[in-house]
Amino acid sequence: MNSSSVRLEKVENIIRLINKMAGSTEGVSLQDIMNEYNVCRRTAERMMNVVRALYPTQIEQVETDELYKSYRLQELYRQGPIKFSTAELACIKRAAKLAKTFMLDESFANVYVKPSVVQTIVDGEDVNITGLGDVEALDDATLGRIEIGGRYGFTTNLSAYGWANYTFGSDYDATTFGLGLNYAF
Repeated sequence: MNSSSVRLEKVENIIRLINKMAGSTEGVSLQDIMNEYNVCRRTAERMMNVVRALYPTQIEQVETDELYKSYRLQELYRQGPIKFSTAELACIKRAAKLAKTFMLDESFANVYVKPSVVQTIVDGEDVNITGLGDVEALDDATLGRIEIGGRYGFTTNLSAYGWANYTFGSDYDATTFGLGLNYAF
C-alpha cells in the first residue's frame, strides 16, 4: 500500500468515526476504535483527538457500566450523517496533506500528495460538486479525493506544474489531470 492510499484511508477512518459517534447513543470507546480500525491504543487516541479538535464543545462522555470511557457527539449532532462545514473540511485536508520542497541550485521543485473530502449538494434536480461541475446524484453525498502533483521552477519567474486526482464515492468515480506553466511578471 503506497503512502497516499494510507493517508486517504486515515481520512476515511476519521470521517467514519465521526459519523459513528454522531449516530451512537451508547458512545464509542478507545477500545471500540482499536477493534474496529485494527489500530493500537495511541492511534485510537490520536483519532479521538482529531474528532475533539473538530468538535471541541460537542463531545460528551457517556455514562456506562463498562470499564472504558465512551464518547459521542451531543444529541444535536446525532441526527444521521454529519454535513461537514467548510472549516471542518479544511482542517481535515490540512491535517492530511504531505508536501516536500527541494531547493535546487537556482530554482526549486516541490511534490505533494493531498487527500481531501468533497461534499455534493443537491438542489432540486441539480447537483454541484466543488471543482467538478454538475453530476447525476439523488442525495447529498460525501466523496473522497486523492491528488498528487508537483511544480518545478525553471527560473525565478517561470515554473511548470502538473497534478492528477481521483475522486470516488458510493457509485461515483472520476480521474482528472492538468499541466501548466506559470510566468510571474
